[in-house]
Amino acid sequence: DTDNHHVDVVPPSRFGPQPPAKGVREFVERLKNVVTDPKGDRIEIVPVDSPNEFAYRVKSDEPALALLRTTWLPGWQVWIDGRYWGRPWCANRWMLAAPIEAGEHEIRWRYRPVGLKWCLAVSALTNVVLLGWLGGARRRKKG
Repeated sequence: DTDNHHVDVVPPSRFGPQPPAKGVREFVERLKNVVTDPKGDRIEIVPVDSPNEFAYRVKSDEPALALLRTTWLPGWQVWIDGRYWGRPWCANRWMLAAPIEAGEHEIRWRYRPVGLKWCLAVSALTNVVLLGWLGGARRRKKG
């Protein structure tokens, strides 16, 4: 079922009127009219085990941008064909975008909140300190 997917492969003519971000202009100039037929077989949903991840197999006859229609946040990351690509570009001021070359590709979009590891580490350290303080207070009461 392709009616519910959140990804699209788009030509530059469908980009907004704003100029592309720095470093993107040369790539966009190379793009041609690559439009995905939403009823066709050019986008296939790949099952994932996490609510913070989307994965798709896409097929494009020419270089294009893959867009994920969800809000861009700094914690998003992209893998193309199993290789880490980096942080996606922000398209149309809110969507995620990543360039793909012509051919078939598997694109994985994964969200991890920025600073989550640090927050978990601080929380764990706070628990250790609190347990040590409570243990010390009990020993002082008994002694």
